[in-house]
Amino acid sequence: MDIKTKIGLRIKEIRTEKELTQEAVAFKGELDRTFMNHVENGRRNVSVQSLEKIIAGLDVSFKEFFGDEDLFENAKKKKEKETKKPLPEMLSTKQTPIIDLFAGPGGLGEGFTSVVDKNNKRHFRIALSIERDEFAHKTLTLRSFLRQFPHKQLPPEYYDFLKSEKQDPEVLYQKYPEQAAIAKHEAWQFELGSSDNHSLIDKRIKESLKGEKDFLLIMACLARRIH
Repeated sequence: MDIKTKIGLRIKEIRTEKELTQEAVAFKGELDRTFMNHVENGRRNVSVQSLEKIIAGLDVSFKEFFGDEDLFENAKKKKEKETKKPLPEMLSTKQTPIIDLFAGPGGLGEGFTSVVDKNNKRHFRIALSIERDEFAHKTLTLRSFLRQFPHKQLPPEYYDFLKSEKQDPEVLYQKYPEQAAIAKHEAWQFELGSSDNHSLIDKRIKESLKGEKDFLLIMACLARRIH
C-alpha cells in the first residue's frame, strides 16, 4: 500500500468516526470538495499545506492524525532501500578523469573533485586543465598541488603560506617537489582557439587520459560526459 492510499484511508477513518461528510471537511479546511475526494481515495498527491488544511477540517491535531506509527512505514522502507542503492557508474570506486578547458582559476573542477566517498576518496580527478591567463593559471596550479594530498589533509606549510604577506607558492612547491611537478603538468597555461594548436591539444589530452575511454569534459558552464 503506497503512502497516498494510507493517507486517504486515515482521512476517511477519522472523518467516519466523527460522522463528517467530505463536503464538511472540505468546507472547514477551505478546500475543493473534488480535491478532497481524490485525496481520500488515494488518487492525488497532497502537499503539506493541503494536508494541514484537511487535518484542520477533521478537527484533530497532527499527533492524533499521525498516531498510527505504521502510516509511513512503506515510505521509510523505500527511503532506506534507496540509500542502499549502488553508486552510479560515474560515482564508482574508480576515479573518473576530467579534462577542464578554459579552466579559469579552476572553480568548476574543484567542485567535482570535492565529491568524496565515505572514506574521503575522490570520485573525480583532474587529468588536465587548460587556461591561458597567467594569474588564473597560478591559482589553478596551486589548487592542483593541494589536491595531491589526501582530502582535508593539507600540508602544515600551507597555513604558513596563507599567513605570509608575499604568498609565494614556489616556497610550497620546493618543500613538496613531487606533488608540485604533478600539479604543474596537470595545469597547463596554453591558449585555446587556434586551429594550429588542435593537434597539440589533442595529443596532450590523450597523454593525460592514459588510455581512459570514459572521462568528463568541462568548460565554463558546460559539463559533458565523453565515452
